[in-house]
Amino acid sequence: MTAEIASENSALGKELRQRRRQAKLTQTQVARGAGVDVSYICLIEAGKRAPTPDVLARLKDAIGITDTLPLELVGRTIDEASDLAVAQLGACLAVKREVELQALAQATGLTMGGVRRGLRRLAELVGAAGMAVIDDGTTASLASLPRHSAVVAEITDHREKTLTTVQGEIASIIIVLGAATHARIQAIRGVDSQDTLDRLVERDLLFIDAGETSRLYRPTGRLLAAMGCQTLEEARMRAGLGPDAATAIEDGLARMGFSAEAK
Repeated sequence: MTAEIASENSALGKELRQRRRQAKLTQTQVARGAGVDVSYICLIEAGKRAPTPDVLARLKDAIGITDTLPLELVGRTIDEASDLAVAQLGACLAVKREVELQALAQATGLTMGGVRRGLRRLAELVGAAGMAVIDDGTTASLASLPRHSAVVAEITDHREKTLTTVQGEIASIIIVLGAATHARIQAIRGVDSQDTLDRLVERDLLFIDAGETSRLYRPTGRLLAAMGCQTLEEARMRAGLGPDAATAIEDGLARMGFSAEAK
């Protein structure tokens, strides 16, 4: 935020605070009347946040302001706030991919209407990059544009059907054992495998069963389905591992002095 914009925000905030006090209203009363959180009112009056046009109109109604505020107070400030809000919405979706509209409103300080208008602007900006913003009225998400579906399918199919040698080795160990801790896998392989475990969890091929004293990695139904199996026993047989494979690995760990309770 530039010094000039910050100055305009401060001037607008002071103007709104003065009008509110003249009307003998509390910040809570104005927030309730405008349909925004009281913390948002505090930020606006402190000059740390600029209201969108929609919020400003509702603030004026809640305070009882009928005249037009000076353009030098609301002109570029609102435009800057809108650009910032769109950038914030984009950043949230880039990280979470799918977010509830209410959560976006709370994070950005926008009203629900402001969030949805911001998402429409964001959709216009990211469209040139082959992306779409989906707003179903409850959640917002990022997706690829339908016209690029063939290319996306090519990449997705290849990624989902391919495991690296290390990923396949770790997945096989967990299938044999049924579940394993990070330490147990490390003892079997002799090297740290945390990064690969994280990647397999991210791909929804493993899930974490967190107990009171350990974190167990277990195969997901998706991993079994990828092997054309429905059960662990079937997956073990498909991988060419006999029913005694898990016991053999456990015995080997015991001979190495690695307790079955090790974490």
